[in-house]
Amino acid sequence: MSGERFTAVPPVGREEGSRYRPSARPPVRLSACPPGGGCVDVSEGSYAGVFESTSNFTGGKVIFSQHISTAIKGARSAFRGPPRTCWSYGLLSLVLFALSACGSGERTRHEGTADDPWVIGMSQCNLGEPWRVQMDADVRAAAEAHDNIRVIFKDAQNESLTQRAQVEEFLEQGIDLLIISPKEAAPLTRPVAEAYQRGIPVIVLDRAVQGDQFTTFIGADNVRIGREAGRWVRERLGGRGIIVELKGLMTSVPGQDRNQGFLQGLQLERNPGMEIVFSGEMQWLEPNARREMESALATNSRIDVVYAHNDPGAHGAWLAARSVGREDEMLFVGIDAMPHEGQQYVAQGILDATFLYPTGGAEAIDVALQILNGVEVPKHITLGTRIFTEENVAAGGEPIESDIEEEHQ
Repeated sequence: MSGERFTAVPPVGREEGSRYRPSARPPVRLSACPPGGGCVDVSEGSYAGVFESTSNFTGGKVIFSQHISTAIKGARSAFRGPPRTCWSYGLLSLVLFALSACGSGERTRHEGTADDPWVIGMSQCNLGEPWRVQMDADVRAAAEAHDNIRVIFKDAQNESLTQRAQVEEFLEQGIDLLIISPKEAAPLTRPVAEAYQRGIPVIVLDRAVQGDQFTTFIGADNVRIGREAGRWVRERLGGRGIIVELKGLMTSVPGQDRNQGFLQGLQLERNPGMEIVFSGEMQWLEPNARREMESALATNSRIDVVYAHNDPGAHGAWLAARSVGREDEMLFVGIDAMPHEGQQYVAQGILDATFLYPTGGAEAIDVALQILNGVEVPKHITLGTRIFTEENVAAGGEPIESDIEEEHQ
């Protein structure tokens, strides 16, 4: 394809790189047009597959349906001749007769009754974390209390590309509302914005996306939770100590926020006796945290506190320390505080503190029903948090009422 240049024209309103997954669609007409004019119709078959394009490319890779690929070969042969400039083969245009045919906004609107319930798509980034399993369970339990909604669940298995494709599948299925807990902000921003621009309400749950092309965001304040964890560590250490931080996924907003807030709460500039000697990214997974902690233990003869961005990470760190007989030398702090996980770890003396990060699953269904019934909702809904320690875990933890942001300003 060296030197060849083609232009693919998608429906109006689509951006470069758009992807379409139609079902039964009207025929597509393809015309090959050389610079001198005289376009030749090289259409063949109907548009029945996957179309991915960049709107203008040279030597790039483009995936078309089988019928369209055949037509493109016909277009090339129609103008085959002596080598010329990159325009020697002319301009290949894809003209789609029905602009709505490729998922450009047409969708089924359900009535929201028991006979024709609203359909909600729930896009979960992965179910490898117990906290996310609980989120889906909370969504399911809340939805089952209403016979006028039906929820379809999808698990992206910790792959952003898979989650993007699943969002596109939801759009083709004609959902009435999308709930998404994205793996990462940047890769999921575009499909979320596309759904929103097509008139489908979008609830972003737990992890934010970039921009404001969504209906509402529901989640706890990760910066605040990180600050509270940092303050707790600072006070327990008396401003002096050696710290290990096991980070979640630093391409996700919660990972960034929990790190930023923790540093604010530590106030290292005012407490030079404290030092973070090891930071590892464990991507929210306990086995990864255990491996990172093994590295930290091998390179540091003294560790006073391990702060992990979630409870599985803190538990993995404890297991690594126990394997070398050092678990009693340090404190372990996590985030999530689910009843069957983090709170149990505190009650068993494995973790010294954990901070509640609510799943927001039940709240998402409540808000979804408001949206579907035409009620305007806030752009951001912030959920509260609690701290669980040995002293208060049996009583259900202690709510954190005040923010400490003023301390680091």
